[in-house]
Amino acid sequence: MEDNYTTQQVIEALFDAGVPQQVIELVVPIAAYESRVDGVPFVHEAADALSPSYGVFQINVDSEPAFYYQVMRDAGFNIDNLFTKDQIMQLTNNVVGEDDKDVRAFSDEAQEKAKTFIAKSPLIEQARLFKKVYNNKSKELNTDDPMTILKSMYTLTVNKYEDETNEDAQAVKTKIEEEVDKAIGQKTKLEADMNLFKEVDEQSMQEYESKYADLSMSLIEKQVNKQRKEAGLPAVPRRVGR
Repeated sequence: MEDNYTTQQVIEALFDAGVPQQVIELVVPIAAYESRVDGVPFVHEAADALSPSYGVFQINVDSEPAFYYQVMRDAGFNIDNLFTKDQIMQLTNNVVGEDDKDVRAFSDEAQEKAKTFIAKSPLIEQARLFKKVYNNKSKELNTDDPMTILKSMYTLTVNKYEDETNEDAQAVKTKIEEEVDKAIGQKTKLEADMNLFKEVDEQSMQEYESKYADLSMSLIEKQVNKQRKEAGLPAVPRRVGR
């Protein structure tokens, strides 16, 4: 497993997980600061010193146990015997009945398993975990505004980024934002080029089929009739209109 990722790799993982571009442009610089280890951003196994928050997107197991559970389960990670039936029901739906006790909290063993999951899984799984937490936070706050949602998820880092006197945070923010702009720009150009090539290719194919349709059919009929003759069968009549 890689020690850390590039900005472009993080962007690609988020796109693959289905995260909208507007959110990607905002969260990638935040994640860079959140996951720094010895000044290096996007460290795969980054772990917060004060809370059980892991990975590039620093999702906290204590506050988001349901989404850790769901992603671990969907990825086929071994979580057998870690949870009771009541826990599984609550974690699967992230819902606690009005008269029920909240039992979603991970045990120490389950927390350690979650940390191991982050360490051993590809970046796409971390991106999927981020997406689940982001979407849930959007519902909780009843808003689609990305910055409002991200500020709720990453309050301290966003505050540092908004503090223009914080030179360390501003340096990271500026550097990663430039890399994001470049990567997104390249992706947009590549998609535009691919669409253009596809249009040209389709047009060329249509022109080819129109120009050589009779010749192609003629060759096919000759081959078929040759095989029929060798088998002692009559030739296939010429197709009308070809």
